[in-house]
Amino acid sequence: MANTKELFIFSILFILLILDALIIKNEFSSFLEKLKSNLESMNEEKSRLSRKYEEDVAELKKMIAEYDEMKGNKKIHSNQ
Repeated sequence: MANTKELFIFSILFILLILDALIIKNEFSSFLEKLKSNLESMNEEKSRLSRKYEEDVAELKKMIAEYDEMKGNKKIHSNQ
């Protein structure tokens, strides 16, 4: 009789262990999905910032060229 009782308790504990493992797997899957979503968002933001950086660099180069041109014109006028 004790063996049957022990087997029953063991079976219940084993079922609870399986259910717990399934819950943990589900929570882990949910965590991984959130992580994937966050990484995709960060990648999109990185791409946006890279494009903005390239635009800013191009604008800065343009401003430097304009400044150099103005500075060159000023030297020509001061030499005359």
